[in-house]
Amino acid sequence: MNAATPASPPTQPPRPPGGFPWLVAGSLLIALGLLASAIVLTQTQLRAELRNQLANRDAQGLAAIVRKQLATPSDTGDQDPLPALLEALILPELPGIWSVELYDETGRLSVSLLRDPRAHPPTPMQFATVARALNERDSVENPTVLPLAAEFSEQGGPQLNVLLPVETTPSITGQAHRPPTLAAITLDGSGLAGEFVRLDRTLSRRSWLVFGLLGTVMSVALGLAFQRLMRTDRLLRQRTAHLEVANRELTLSAKTSAVGAVTAHLVHGLKNPLAGLQQFVTRLDPGGTAPEQADAADAAATARRMKAMIDDVVRVLRDEQGVTAFELTVAELLAHVRQRSAGVARDLGVQLDCSTDLPLPLSNRTANLTALILENLVTNALQVLTAGGTVSVTARAVDGAVLLQVHDTGPGLPTGIREHLFQPGFSTKIGGTGLGLALSQQLARSLEGELTLSGSDSHGTTFTLRLPTGRSPRTNSV
Repeated sequence: MNAATPASPPTQPPRPPGGFPWLVAGSLLIALGLLASAIVLTQTQLRAELRNQLANRDAQGLAAIVRKQLATPSDTGDQDPLPALLEALILPELPGIWSVELYDETGRLSVSLLRDPRAHPPTPMQFATVARALNERDSVENPTVLPLAAEFSEQGGPQLNVLLPVETTPSITGQAHRPPTLAAITLDGSGLAGEFVRLDRTLSRRSWLVFGLLGTVMSVALGLAFQRLMRTDRLLRQRTAHLEVANRELTLSAKTSAVGAVTAHLVHGLKNPLAGLQQFVTRLDPGGTAPEQADAADAAATARRMKAMIDDVVRVLRDEQGVTAFELTVAELLAHVRQRSAGVARDLGVQLDCSTDLPLPLSNRTANLTALILENLVTNALQVLTAGGTVSVTARAVDGAVLLQVHDTGPGLPTGIREHLFQPGFSTKIGGTGLGLALSQQLARSLEGELTLSGSDSHGTTFTLRLPTGRSPRTNSV
């Protein structure tokens, strides 16, 4: 059968590209990675700041005890820092002292009161910190505001190294301060190390809590955003597909409309000459030879068929423009189609079955256009069958529509040409115009229906015409 169908409009939106889920997962992993990096960086900075505060807290406590002892004046009104420092270090408030050393302003060791091999001497940075703070002081009226430098170290064991300047109390005579002595004191840092461990655990728990909460919120937000993005992408793809289908239909409509105009012109020009040709062929001399009589009979039959086809087209055009309305049942319509094609089927030795008992009524306009479509499909089927073949036309009602199917037992359609046979001008028949199926498709759409190829293989070909019930066809047909 000389028929095929174009790609039908998509009923489901096209799927997004295959890499889209990976894009979503990758974006989520990147976002969570950035969040984790920010939390780790914040935790590291906060950990260093809190450790420094804890170390300075213990250092300030040590400095307060030492300076309190140094601030107690002697009987002479002045006090040497060495004995005062010794008295301060034996107080029970200062357990775990590993090392006590005195340095001058230049960082040179003056006295080593107590030395533990695990202790480390002050670093140049500690000396620089204390010296810079001493140089920036405006006055020394209150010795308790003297600066200090504290550093926690785990090298050789946890220890707290404190470097603080110590000064004597000025005499009641108002003599000036002597240059401050720098006391380097090393304390056992086990307790401070335990606080650091507890601090790290607390920061770690809270960091995981923050990561879990913010990660969940971020995942939900990104999921919702990508879901909306995918929905928008799906709608855009669906609308694009619909626009492509509409564009193809408009192109086909424009082509078939032009073909319809040409067809109407040809019908008008051929009607009268064909009637004269039929009369001429009928009046041929019957006394000729047998081949001549056979040729005359074929010519007369062809002329009659051509005139009948033109009369059908004229009748359809007249009904489209007229006001007369009546109804035909589907069974009556199929009986009419069988009557029109029975002679050709009989001559070819092909069985034609158009029986149905469906009583569904159709308007005269719908019936006329449907008959043209079915007759074209039946004619195409008869042209590819040999003697002994079968063409069947069936009808049934399904979901508010009428399904009319034309099936033949021919060899089927080649796969490579099925997508083009509905295009005007495309034909696989020698001398064919390629207009029949294009016009049939356009006629079906003018009835708000659809003509499709249901199947085609080595056992035959089936076309399905789906027509909605209870509707009148549009009048802008051929």
